[in-house]
Amino acid sequence: MFESYLRQRGISFKYEPFGDANKNPDYLVRANGKKILFEVKEIEKLPFDIASEGSLKTGKAFGLNPVVEYNLLRRRIDTASKQLKPYTDQVDYSIIILGKKDGFGIDIDALFYAMFGDPYISIPIDPSTGGGSMEKSTLEMKVTGSFRKNRPQTKMMYSLHNYVSAVGLIKSFSARSYYQQKIIERYTKSKKYEAMTPEEGYHYLCEMTAKHENLVPGVYSDPSKVLYKLELVTNPLGEKPLPEKLFYSKWDYIRVPKVIEQII
Repeated sequence: MFESYLRQRGISFKYEPFGDANKNPDYLVRANGKKILFEVKEIEKLPFDIASEGSLKTGKAFGLNPVVEYNLLRRRIDTASKQLKPYTDQVDYSIIILGKKDGFGIDIDALFYAMFGDPYISIPIDPSTGGGSMEKSTLEMKVTGSFRKNRPQTKMMYSLHNYVSAVGLIKSFSARSYYQQKIIERYTKSKKYEAMTPEEGYHYLCEMTAKHENLVPGVYSDPSKVLYKLELVTNPLGEKPLPEKLFYSKWDYIRVPKVIEQII
């Protein structure tokens, strides 16, 4: 999938560029005059995939702890980082790519939390009554991510893989479905649509989609055409954070987190 993405963008690449059998990153590419090193790791099953094969088929209730998925992603990130580390001084940026071929996809938010820490809700307690205020609650993060750790004695935060510029997801999608979604997004913003019942809204969207059928650009006209995209989260705590527009195409998404200074 990643090679298909590079070919789609017309980017040349070198596979396993360093020849080291033990620690040899997967791809070296050049973009905008910069050398970028990639390590790609496949994830076969997420916790929800496993649940769908078991509990969901039998109709039994099941519990799903998101931290299990975060830790799975962290293990892949840690393994990929070791492949990149020996060569980061020889390139401008180093990026880890995770991907799944089948089943449920990896969500960009799950990747963010895997990188920077487990989310939790902080609810202030009134000592006089012992009650909590949900209205004043905040979503905070523990320092448990692959890129954010605390030193046990000093509690000072540091970045474990500060030589990694970004971590991303490689995904495939239907070109036709992508364009149809854009049409839907355009017309769901209209005031006329807001006043409709769900049934009326459905027929309205079908009508608008059919009406613009002859305007579909060539790249979206083939229902079987598959496109590829990256969803990247940069590492603002790293020595070489990936610039937002350096490695970016029409369908890509890049999240640039603010530097997280919270210590927990």
